[in-house]
Amino acid sequence: MTNIHYGSKKIILKDCNCKDENILNHAKLSLSDVDKISEFLKSEEGEDIEIFPANEENSRPLCKIFRCIDAAGGLVKNENSEYLFIFRRNKWDLPKGKVDKGETTEHTALREVMEECGLKKIKTEHFIRRTFHIYPLKNTFVLKTTHWFLMTAAPGQKLIPQTEEDITEIIWLPAEKIKNIYSNTFPSVLEVISGI
Repeated sequence: MTNIHYGSKKIILKDCNCKDENILNHAKLSLSDVDKISEFLKSEEGEDIEIFPANEENSRPLCKIFRCIDAAGGLVKNENSEYLFIFRRNKWDLPKGKVDKGETTEHTALREVMEECGLKKIKTEHFIRRTFHIYPLKNTFVLKTTHWFLMTAAPGQKLIPQTEEDITEIIWLPAEKIKNIYSNTFPSVLEVISGI
């Protein structure tokens, strides 16, 4: 099962694994499901929908229905087992950004954490998961896949919010206090931090 978030609701892709790197090409939808998604996109509020991949002759992959982009980000841990969160546009978030041409997702994640938080000494521990969300852009809808990595930061580094990216605050939170931000973050971020 894979969740694709849109506002407060989601498309639930049944029998699809978010660990599949090519999920947006592999998950083909019937024309009736494409119509169902069109109706779903009329509002960010409402009910979730469940979709089962189809193998019909006219089925279409997700990457043909949406404009698809890749992003990457980091869940950063320090020497005190605290986790880094940024406050951007009135929500708690994790540092992330779009993958540049020729860049690996791991490199993007490291670059974005450094740029958005001012950290210089960080390293990737391992890949965590992919998350998916849809947002409107001009006259279309974008389906963003974000590749998340667990990272560690060397001690003694100053946190500097990248204000050009609307980041106004950066904090370290111990695991037992992370639940305090649950009500003011994104569903995709909750998927990333659910294992803490």
